[in-house]
Amino acid sequence: MRIAKIKMQTTSSQNKKFIGSPTQFAFKAPATRQVSVAGDFNNWDTNAAPMQKGPDGIWRLSVPLRPGRYEYRFYADGVWLDDPTAQQRAVNALGTENCVRIVGRDSGTIETVKNGVVAAIKGTSDVVQATVNTITQTLATTIKDTGQVGKSVTDAVADVARGTVRATVEVGADLGHAAQGIMLGVLRGTKEAGSEVRDTISHTAQVAISDTALVGGNLELAATGLVRGAIAGAKELGVSAEGAAAAAASGALKAAGEVGSTALQTVRKAVTKPMNGVKVAPRERETVLH
Repeated sequence: MRIAKIKMQTTSSQNKKFIGSPTQFAFKAPATRQVSVAGDFNNWDTNAAPMQKGPDGIWRLSVPLRPGRYEYRFYADGVWLDDPTAQQRAVNALGTENCVRIVGRDSGTIETVKNGVVAAIKGTSDVVQATVNTITQTLATTIKDTGQVGKSVTDAVADVARGTVRATVEVGADLGHAAQGIMLGVLRGTKEAGSEVRDTISHTAQVAISDTALVGGNLELAATGLVRGAIAGAKELGVSAEGAAAAAASGALKAAGEVGSTALQTVRKAVTKPMNGVKVAPRERETVLH
């Protein structure tokens, strides 16, 4: 995790209104009575953005923000606390640190996919199958519709994976099955686009694990589902299941390493055991702790 010596500017929020793409904040604090997120996007007002506590003890809130760099912290029961999944940290005027969130440009796909998956899950009693089917179909269609190989396909994979993870966590569906569906859909879709399979698998796993940590989802379930999906997809495509599993595990480990040691330990435990009769051997050299 990078630390930049940048003083907190509480007045910068005057140019950063509550408009833009939904940006997810999550904080695990099961015993806490009240949590809000405050930052330069709301003039550090501890009453402006109260978070909602889920049955899993995780407080969540979606804040619409324009693309840019934002500093923030959580305010829990009268105490300022850090986000353990923060992308970066910055030294503030008080000599402590603020958390930093970088918001990129959103094509609108993330929210569209999220809403579609939520509707599909709520519209059936078979949550697991609905999740897998919807994710697979949406990913395959979205990637195919880009019409070209390269950055557009990579962006489509990232956006749809993020939207799916957020929808699954929001409704409390099985994240392991959702992750499996994400990977299956990516492999089916990128087959038509002609993308390099292992690179796509690794990228998908990295994005999915990063967003799972961001929204407070179950990292172990997500990592396991991604590897299982990679194995199943590889068998469909007639490529090496071992290679696909290794690529998924490596991408998941890389993302977990960027989150922190606890996340890395959780994901490593999930992805270094045989699955579906396939030995998983991730490339650990790609894992980096900040």
